Formats: sequence, structure tokens, C-alpha cells
Amino acid sequence: AKGPGSLDNFYQLLDPGPVVGLNLYRLKEIAIDNRIRYSKISPVTVSENDLKYFVYPNPVIGIANVYSNSSDPKLTSIQITNMNGMVLKKLITEVSSSIPAKLNLDGFCKGVYFVTVGSGRVTTTKKILFK
Repeated sequence: AKGPGSLDNFYQLLDPGPVVGLNLYRLKEIAIDNRIRYSKISPVTVSENDLKYFVYPNPVIGIANVYSNSSDPKLTSIQITNMNGMVLKKLITEVSSSIPAKLNLDGFCKGVYFVTVGSGRVTTTKKILFK
């Protein structure tokens, strides 16, 4: 976009919840005289390999939340294991950037655990500390 004179302005934005597949983006430009203009549409394709998962808070006290970076809810497998690799909890639920999976860890001993989260071919393991 052009600013005053001949200077170029550069914009950057990170979408916190893109959907897997085609995402369309554009800028809404408002001039000083309140005229509105839209930029050209920029297509961005997000593959399932771009899907990421997050566990919050860490350290955990009571309940951990599992989020993804996609606004499109995905059926997700979640597994909690201890340091010995023993599976302590398993569930399948929908997860997105706005719909977290809530993991109730009440009854777990204090310590380090691993949360393995997967949807399709994407699997992530996060280490958490339960206090």
C-alpha cells in the first residue's frame, strides 16, 4: 500500500485460526477523507501439516486446555502418559483455536507428564508439569 508521497507501507498479520484448505485475505484501507478501498485478495492454502497444538497453562494446576491454531474444529485424539510411558488418560474430542479440550488432571500426582495430541497425520507431544 502507498502512504503519503511515494513511501511504501508494509503490513504483516498472523492469523491465529486459519482453516485447513484455502484462506482468503485482504486489507480494508480507509483514507484520511474516509474513502474506503479494499486491496486485492491474497489466497493462502494451509495444509494439514501446518496444524499445530498448544497446551495451556503450563505448569498445570487442575485443568489443562488443549488448543489448535485452526478455527476449524477438528476431531482430535488426546493421550496423557507418565514418564514411564504408561497411558493414564485417553479421549477423542473436537479442538480448535476457540474450542479447547479441557483435561482434568485432578487425582494425578505432581510431576511431569506428556500430552500427545493428533488429528489425521499430524501428531504433537508436549511435556507438561502438574503442580
